[in-house]
Amino acid sequence: MFVVEAIEAQADNNLNGTWVLRADYDSPWVQYNIYTFYDGYFECLRDDVFVSRGTYTTDEDNGIITFSATHTFGRTWDILFEYLDASKLEPIWYSFDDFIIAINLAFLGFEDSNDFYDIVITRVIPSWYESYNLFYFVDSNELILFPGINDYYSTDDFIVTENERLFIKR
Repeated sequence: MFVVEAIEAQADNNLNGTWVLRADYDSPWVQYNIYTFYDGYFECLRDDVFVSRGTYTTDEDNGIITFSATHTFGRTWDILFEYLDASKLEPIWYSFDDFIIAINLAFLGFEDSNDFYDIVITRVIPSWYESYNLFYFVDSNELILFPGINDYYSTDDFIVTENERLFIKR
């Protein structure tokens, strides 16, 4: 469910809808991703678990999408962090500041994991909330997100590499 506020920036309305990653690559952590886009807002799920939500803008002329996560979902990280008491993370959406507080509480009693804690607090969590750009291509049924420049003009004549992700509209 999206919380709708006014967004001044452009959002390609061809992205509106739900997109499922075609997982043709080997990943021990993720079986599939689902992105839902709606007029400048997005939500991301991995394997039926909410991950993040926030805003996005697009530069259609250059095929660039900019994601800005505003919230992360508490129970998303249960399976990722073996060094904390994940039961202390409520299954709710957390802003950056609220998530830092929750993670601090979850680390209580895990003194042996100080190095891991420092990395999580100073690098990992802040990176989830940083804005980032990807190149994108969208047509009526396919969305490609990729970190590098490609010369693809049609989805009929390309191969998806490991750095590109092909989503099919649901």
